[in-house]
Amino acid sequence: MKSTRLSAKQLLGRLDFSAVLLGVSILIALALRLHGIHWGLPNADHPLYSYHPDEVLHLTAARVLVEGVMIPKHFQYGGTFYYTILNAIFFFAGLFGDALGQVNRIAATLLLGRYFLVGIAVLTIVLAYAVGTQLFSRPTGAVAAMLLAVMPAHIASAQHLRPDEISAFLALLVVYTAVRILRADEPLGVRPLVYSGLVVGVASALRLPLAVFGIMPLVAYLLRDGWSEPRWIFSAATWRVCLVLALCAAGGYALTSPHSLVHPRMFLAGLQVTWRYETNPFPDAVEMGPGLYQYGWTMLRQALGTPLYALALAGIVVAVWRRTREQQLLLAGIIPYFVIATFASWVVVRYLLPLLPLLALLSAKVVTDAFEYAGTRRWVVSALVASALAWTVMGDLAFVQLEFRRNNQDVAKDWIAAEIPPGATIGTFRQYREDVYFNPVIPPGFTHVVLPLVAGADPAEWLDQERPQYLVLHEFIYKNMERLGERHPQQHVYALLQALQTGKYELVKEFKQPVAILGVDFSSNFSSHDYSVVNPGIRIYRLR
Repeated sequence: MKSTRLSAKQLLGRLDFSAVLLGVSILIALALRLHGIHWGLPNADHPLYSYHPDEVLHLTAARVLVEGVMIPKHFQYGGTFYYTILNAIFFFAGLFGDALGQVNRIAATLLLGRYFLVGIAVLTIVLAYAVGTQLFSRPTGAVAAMLLAVMPAHIASAQHLRPDEISAFLALLVVYTAVRILRADEPLGVRPLVYSGLVVGVASALRLPLAVFGIMPLVAYLLRDGWSEPRWIFSAATWRVCLVLALCAAGGYALTSPHSLVHPRMFLAGLQVTWRYETNPFPDAVEMGPGLYQYGWTMLRQALGTPLYALALAGIVVAVWRRTREQQLLLAGIIPYFVIATFASWVVVRYLLPLLPLLALLSAKVVTDAFEYAGTRRWVVSALVASALAWTVMGDLAFVQLEFRRNNQDVAKDWIAAEIPPGATIGTFRQYREDVYFNPVIPPGFTHVVLPLVAGADPAEWLDQERPQYLVLHEFIYKNMERLGERHPQQHVYALLQALQTGKYELVKEFKQPVAILGVDFSSNFSSHDYSVVNPGIRIYRLR
């Protein structure tokens, strides 16, 4: 009787490499995104807000929406879909709040929302595998999933409650529907166009700039015949496709953001708020170079990690050079969105998040092509890719470990309680009414005075009048205050610098933790605003 036992070699031969790599990617993605996910949540010291400046502000606006009160902030993203999602999370947090073990429903909502974003991140990784499989091959899809799983910005965005992670998912979902149009049998039916248009509308209701990806379904339709006949591009059939896509996009938008139709004036007011927000000077970006440089080098490199940034550039170069239908389709989404992003005055990593899955696909294509062409030297390609992934994961681990440690705000609070004499007067600064997220909580037993650091404020006069014995400054004030000096776009911040330079106050303590692991400092790769909000530096000054 023959044995049915298989040897180790036979078992390895039967393993589906792509499926195994996808499974490993999901496990790595979960490990990196769940570690440190509790950072900055509301607790007994600050029960009404987290340390992220957007989370509670957005949640508050969402609750106001439920009460039927419309404000321009509801339309700052171009639609109200995100606030609907927040209200759904708030509802389920009320059902499962005890299981989440948080101090109150606000904290439970934020934590549940972060878990929700981790789920969205995993779905995006699986979708990247599906898109890569349909566009290129299963190995390419699996490699794309692995690359996306370790991209730093995709990890960080799943750990605070903002719409960016959902934006990346919906952008890739538009790509998926465009691929279905590209691969559909002849004649092309209307159903793929309807699905694609609806997804574009839903994405636009979440964040209006995602409407740019709406060009991809049309490009997919035109690529079916390879742009072969210019007259055909402007034919009646093409116009009908445009009409179907536009109508379905409008329907998808209306379904997920009906408030925009009911309150058009408030919608326009919200867009005006966003316009002012995106055209006012952003101190982090002042004198740091043109937007093309800042987004093309600094932000994109920090979003991907340096090794994957180099790989993404290779993917773009190869795509422009070879220009297969599949590569042209991806470029049709990447290039317009990137160009629009470079015009934003706020230079932040999160604006590039919708591009990460597309860049992962182009990068994966380079990897699998190189592996195929390498022949007997495939081990070289494997070693290079493994090294790139290992270095990127090292940076990821350094960052999530920083999240896992105590925040500088909490450490500073304990130091104040232990080192500053009880009853002392401590001054802090706020740049807007709700600006409490980066300052440490001042413990009981001290006199706490607050200076609104806004246009028209005179810090020197305030210091002379109040004469606080100690001052607390957070990194988002002092880093650009010192870097720019009199060139700072907010002159009241420069006035604070001048007041401190009189010598009346001396720096007595600074709290700053590097993004480092195993002796390697990755801080320069995590200097963007989106990363530094996690654990901003704190300085404490004393009156001489």
